[in-house]
Amino acid sequence: MPGASFVVSGARPATDYALVSAGSELRWRTGWSLGVKLDGEFASQAQTYAGTGTLRYHW
Repeated sequence: MPGASFVVSGARPATDYALVSAGSELRWRTGWSLGVKLDGEFASQAQTYAGTGTLRYHW
């Protein structure tokens, strides 16, 4: 729409933080594999964690 505008506001993000990611995968000869990934965000006033797991079969 021409001339339309909007403003988005919310919590102010931390000025200095560290992003950390680590993962691992196990593979078996039968074609199955199991994977895990962990993510983290660390700042002076906040911490966030996330994780993902996968189970796969390859033929």
